Amino acid sequence: MKILIFFAVLICSAASAPSINDTGVSNDIADFLEIVPVEKIKKIAVKHLHDDPEFQAAIQYIKGPEFSAMLLELVQQPEVIALKAFLKDAGIDLDIYSAGLCSFLEGVNIQTDNKERSLKKFIEDVRQVIPTAKLIQTFDNKMSTSPTFREFYGKISSEEAHQLITKVRALPVFKRIVSEFKVMGIDLDYIFNIAYAVFGWSDQTLTPKP
Repeated sequence: MKILIFFAVLICSAASAPSINDTGVSNDIADFLEIVPVEKIKKIAVKHLHDDPEFQAAIQYIKGPEFSAMLLELVQQPEVIALKAFLKDAGIDLDIYSAGLCSFLEGVNIQTDNKERSLKKFIEDVRQVIPTAKLIQTFDNKMSTSPTFREFYGKISSEEAHQLITKVRALPVFKRIVSEFKVMGIDLDYIFNIAYAVFGWSDQTLTPKP
């Protein structure tokens, strides 16, 4: 259970991540990314772009001016800048992953009149192809054999990380983005609550779902 959020980050970023620098914990992260079936995830995305009207509407909205403006406002906040710097020091450069995702989205041209937006079916299909057992085995092995990875995990689960993330979650623009994702079938508050429980952090905002 300790690695749910760590895996979620890897899975969500793997399909769009460029090559990772061969330094520090990057080698360990690369080992996880090699396990994630990137090409299958890309094919799932393409399939939903072709035959899932709600997914099409969600991607159109994410690429649109309203959502883009919220993201631009978010990344300019001092709290987000501080969190990004902390994660980069720990070994995760969010700019690399966001650039990869932006590159993927730039190649998508969607025009739909559908008003219902949802990423839920896409996420469910992706979950079906994730080799969870192998990821867990790799995590356990890294925690046992890699001092660099143990240090990395200690940083991202630290009280300092907790405080930085909590400050970002309190931002009005972040709350608006969370609301939009909830409309699209992704409950980010619930995901954060799992992370808080896993890392032993307090001040969850919602009661976890059964």
